[in-house]
Amino acid sequence: MNTKITLFAFLMLVPAIFAPPPVFSCGNYNATLQSVTPVNGDYNWTYLVCQSAPPAISHWVLETCICTESSDPSTCRGVILDYGSSVPDWNRHIEYGTDPTTGITGLKFDELPEFRGCETFWFVVGTNYNPISTIGGIKAGSTGKCNYTVTGPAHQPPSAPEFPSIAVPFIVAAGAATFVYTLRRMS
Repeated sequence: MNTKITLFAFLMLVPAIFAPPPVFSCGNYNATLQSVTPVNGDYNWTYLVCQSAPPAISHWVLETCICTESSDPSTCRGVILDYGSSVPDWNRHIEYGTDPTTGITGLKFDELPEFRGCETFWFVVGTNYNPISTIGGIKAGSTGKCNYTVTGPAHQPPSAPEFPSIAVPFIVAAGAATFVYTLRRMS
């Protein structure tokens, strides 16, 4: 009887031992912009990064020209003031540059501890950047990578509002009238 149990256990374990690894699918990962919130004159960009199956995310990247303080300032338009995540035990490793895995240049939230489900990531900038469609990337496990479209900060801050062209003739007319009035008062 002992031999039958051993043989049964062996036959049950063989498929698990020789089973192929799980297939990597980009459909198991995503990152989405949750909000851009003004906070004391700065702007907090918050993202939700999710995974629904293994392997675990090792890092995610957001294409942007907003750098970290240690970056070469000639390569970026602004500097993040603060950043963080809801991931427990994360060592807050963030950098700016080109990620060799995804090929994306931007902010890289790196060395993430394993997590399941969704976690929040955020960074704060001192400029009100327009939200635009940009590229994000996730690296999972040793070889999995996904690039996708995500909303991120524009590479330049919003410009000052343009003066409506209809106002120009009125301004010229007002200037001319003031000039004529001043000349008449002087004579």
